[in-house]
Amino acid sequence: MHKKGKMPVLLSIFLLLITVSVLHAGETGKIAGVAKDAKTGDVLPGANILITALWEDGKEVPLSKTIGAATDMDGYFYIINLRPGKYSVTASFIGYGKVKKTEVDVYVDKTTQLDFNLEQEEYQSEEVVVTEYRSPKVESDRTSTKQVFSTSEIEEIAGINDVADILELQADVIDNHFRGGREGESQYLFGGASINNPISANRSFSPMVTGIQQVEVFTSGFSAEYGNAQSGVVNMVPKEGGDKWITKFAYSQELPYFETWGGNPFTTDYMPLWNLLSNAEEWLNNQDPQLSSGDPMFKDYLGFWPSGYEPTFDDSLRLASFAMRDWMQVVRDIGLEYNEIPTSRIDFSTGGPVARGIKVFVAARQEDKNPIIPTPLPNRSRQWLSNLTANINDKDKLTLSFSYNEKFNNDVDDDPQIWSDRIFQVPKENQTSKLYGLDYNNILSQSTFFDLSFKVLNTFEETRVEYLDPDKYRNNGANGERIGGVSINYVGRYRNTPFGTANNMELKRGNESSTTYSFIGSITSQLNKGNMVKTGFQLFSYALNGYREENIKSEGERELLDFKAYPYEGALYIQDKMEFEGMIANIGLRFEFYDFNTNYFSDTFNPRRGGETSRTEIVTHFAPRLGVSFPVSENSVFHINYGSFVQRPSFNRIYYTTWVSDTEFNRMGNPELKPERTNSYDVGILQSLPLGFTLDVSAYYKDVKDLIHEAIYFSNNGNYHIKYGNLDYANIKGFHVNLEQLGKNWKAYINYNYQVATGKASGPGSQNIIEVYENPALQKDRDPEDILMDYDRSHRLVANLSYRWKNKEGPEIFGFRPFENMSISATFRIQTGQPYTDDEQYLGVVYNKRMPTEYNLKVRLQKGFEIGGIDYMFYIEGFNLLNFKVYDQDVFDYTNDLRLLDRYKNGERESLIWYDYKAGSGTEDDYMNRYRYSMEQIIYRNTPRYFRLGVELKL
Repeated sequence: MHKKGKMPVLLSIFLLLITVSVLHAGETGKIAGVAKDAKTGDVLPGANILITALWEDGKEVPLSKTIGAATDMDGYFYIINLRPGKYSVTASFIGYGKVKKTEVDVYVDKTTQLDFNLEQEEYQSEEVVVTEYRSPKVESDRTSTKQVFSTSEIEEIAGINDVADILELQADVIDNHFRGGREGESQYLFGGASINNPISANRSFSPMVTGIQQVEVFTSGFSAEYGNAQSGVVNMVPKEGGDKWITKFAYSQELPYFETWGGNPFTTDYMPLWNLLSNAEEWLNNQDPQLSSGDPMFKDYLGFWPSGYEPTFDDSLRLASFAMRDWMQVVRDIGLEYNEIPTSRIDFSTGGPVARGIKVFVAARQEDKNPIIPTPLPNRSRQWLSNLTANINDKDKLTLSFSYNEKFNNDVDDDPQIWSDRIFQVPKENQTSKLYGLDYNNILSQSTFFDLSFKVLNTFEETRVEYLDPDKYRNNGANGERIGGVSINYVGRYRNTPFGTANNMELKRGNESSTTYSFIGSITSQLNKGNMVKTGFQLFSYALNGYREENIKSEGERELLDFKAYPYEGALYIQDKMEFEGMIANIGLRFEFYDFNTNYFSDTFNPRRGGETSRTEIVTHFAPRLGVSFPVSENSVFHINYGSFVQRPSFNRIYYTTWVSDTEFNRMGNPELKPERTNSYDVGILQSLPLGFTLDVSAYYKDVKDLIHEAIYFSNNGNYHIKYGNLDYANIKGFHVNLEQLGKNWKAYINYNYQVATGKASGPGSQNIIEVYENPALQKDRDPEDILMDYDRSHRLVANLSYRWKNKEGPEIFGFRPFENMSISATFRIQTGQPYTDDEQYLGVVYNKRMPTEYNLKVRLQKGFEIGGIDYMFYIEGFNLLNFKVYDQDVFDYTNDLRLLDRYKNGERESLIWYDYKAGSGTEDDYMNRYRYSMEQIIYRNTPRYFRLGVELKL
């Protein structure tokens, strides 16, 4: 709803903020249980429960300061505010022997049930009975659908380098689409702060696994503390320095390989006309069906000359030679050897105490990767994650953090037409992200603690054209181009090959930046045995800036995006986790508000600069959340959740107005957009099965409303413009199955998801643009039939099998254990192909067929050694080991090239890469492509089989 007066609303919010407790995005977990007499079963009031050590890389590291609690009159205890990880927990009571349980798992926002059975002793001794912790058969407090990944456990899986790779392990997350939702509908949190770029709503960077302790991936039922997300939440808890210094170095490199299926992108193997056209005499002939009868090839090729200097065809051999040499200059890389420089990556991390109560942690990475073709500079990314924690006393903790990410990228796509010019044709992209943080934690009592957090996120993105001055444009000329202050001959750089353009100049540039100021607090209180309450607020203020140009042929032709904006938003919420015998519930309510803080044109259909404007108002809404689990037995848990998830429009939909003159624009942002809404329902069961298997099955339904889509707005006077409106919806339904088995040395899981996501469009600019008329009589009804989303995959299965031999394990041969400290992990993925349109009879059907099913297998084998007190680990990873080819969507795009689709439907597969250059359809593309590249390089969009070697050192 909208509020007319801002000051009363803001005052009410401020008063509520200072009177309500605060909450921080969850980064801690809880241990709870009961201490009993092992023989009688009587509870033991006053027993001491102490956390004495933390486990790092399979080794126990004693804590410099123990954490503990005493059991109450019912023998019950709890310890809250625990960072995720593995701990050693000891129980003791007068007259009883001590019991120690090792490697007790603690997860974010989860209660770890830990019970102790103590034996009476006639004489008190210091001997401790040590037992390995065994997790419950099923999670009794599972009220949401989520996966929790401890990075120490998944680093042994092939290709797990950052959070984006972790998401690939989920069957219900596909290319940043969470359970059928659109891209940009999820929230990414690192250290409790959002790292989403507020302009695009996408993740600004992917934190590396080396700097992450644990990752929660919610796909349904996330609690009221998480907002501005419809489809999912990824909560990343960063590592901190421990009580012992641990330093790691890692280096890895891919074995040389080509990223395209055609091999060397400049090979002549697939270019039957290369040798032919390298002979000037061939340019005198007419052997091409496309040319008009009787004309030599050079006549069509040399189609421009300065006035008064037109040649005659008496010197045809000289002209043919000139045409040949000009063409060879354009395709000058053809025939060269391309020995690709492989991708290399260097990781470093260190952490430990620097003074009493002060610890530091640092993780850094640099990665160099070449695109499909060689470029003057490789793609390079650098990342730095760091924090300093200071335990001021037993109750106060201060954390300073800083994260930095930069990425340089050559925007080389898979279109070989640009590969002949990698200077002007390939734009350069720079991205940087900086996250500053100050966190304060205070323990008020054994049952209550609070956090305060102030974070600043800076993002910057730039696209530039090499050697083109910022105030210069590509001016069209009959025989030349002017690039900045340098004249560049048109011939040889922007020249047509026979019957097709080989290259062109990139026509876009500019940058945009954002600064997000966030103030978040937290209080968590275990009110009693059955209720743990959280309540709090979040405040965000933004400073946004954008300046981008497109179509930079000349200043008069350019399209300009230029904006500055200062929106703000916030939220209040309360969450209660109720834990009773037979039922556990998470009940929450979230209140959100935002203001785009800008003016907009009052006339929807006739907006003009200088026209009447209005000011945006504060938008408010409530979002209830409910999740309940019913532990039927120690082997079965039934769970259900419902959530109302609301997401404000991303700021690019609000402020992106593209001007083509001082008064005219062709695209306009829309500050009147309403928030997008999703009502989500999920029901499932967790079941423990024989042989250590655990089965998790859930069914879900999502009703999505007010989705944003592009529309053309037509006024009665004939004017029109493009802008966004809340014109779409979606319906998503499916079910998810996860089968796991955890053994002493192995872990296996099968993760399967089935879904159907339908609606009107896959994204704001996808499918047909909507027409909206000022005159209702002209309004056309949209097609009543819903379509599949273009990212929909009906079936997706991810399976992993990992086996590990620990220290002193494995067969012994002549006193040597070859498999000791060795592990192997294999991950297999199979998924339905994307939908495509095959409308032979022009009936208007959309996405009625599926591309072929896709397969992928990757494996990691690693072996550890200890030499001179240093732990070494060597590994090899193999990717796409089945060497399976995935077709590019362009093969099935009926608007792109029907010939490829027709040939595919007629049974051609591998032969699609060949052109019949002697007898074709006579179209320009058919003849253009055969002169420059292999079709195999563009028909398949995945990468052939390749391998990566790596070594890690731990000090």
